[in-house]
Amino acid sequence: MNKTLGCCCFLYNKTLNERIETYELLKEVDAVVLQRARRNLKSAYSNFYQSLKKSGNAGVPRYKAKQ
Repeated sequence: MNKTLGCCCFLYNKTLNERIETYELLKEVDAVVLQRARRNLKSAYSNFYQSLKKSGNAGVPRYKAKQ
């Protein structure tokens, strides 16, 4: 039981730390650019689901590389 609680506590703290670090990183750049990236992803998934409905086979959105 103690091992289970310890693992849960560890995972919670690790995840919280990752979110805090990500938030700090995102505060360093322009918000407009981040909003645009989020809209692009939403659009990519919308296109994916529409394509899936029409043809039954479509590729999921892919990771973007730094440009």
